[in-house]
Amino acid sequence: MKNMFIFVLFVLISLSGPMYLYSINKKNNYTKASAESLRVISNDIGYKAMPLFEIIDNLSNSSKLYYYKKLSNKNYFCNFENEWINVINNDLYLEIESKEILIQVGNVIGKTNASRQYELLNKYADDLEKIYSEKRDEIKKKSKIYNSTGILFGLFVVIMFI
Repeated sequence: MKNMFIFVLFVLISLSGPMYLYSINKKNNYTKASAESLRVISNDIGYKAMPLFEIIDNLSNSSKLYYYKKLSNKNYFCNFENEWINVINNDLYLEIESKEILIQVGNVIGKTNASRQYELLNKYADDLEKIYSEKRDEIKKKSKIYNSTGILFGLFVVIMFI
């Protein structure tokens, strides 16, 4: 019985490294999805000339990014910039760098002509993709460390219980 407990404890602790990597990857993929969504918004603004609430409503139906769902209500568009900033700041999955870029999006939309919005949204999407790539490279470099640390810590705890 004691051996089974020690084995389960070892497995659970050893999985802490891969689970941490999974959470970092999930956050990083969220940044990539944010960049892709800015591309969708810029294309819709540039080519369809749709009202912004319709663009975001369409995006909220197809995207996993829940902050668009919060903004898809037409009533929010009377004070879009403040609502956008609040929603971005309250997002749990976005990194600080990504939040800073996305907050700038709220300052751009509806304040310039369509071609300028298209240009700026694509620039912000490029910035987010750069953050995604840098973070992905960092994760690749540190993945062995996280996995090894989890296993070593698991062994340490098992040795303490033996």
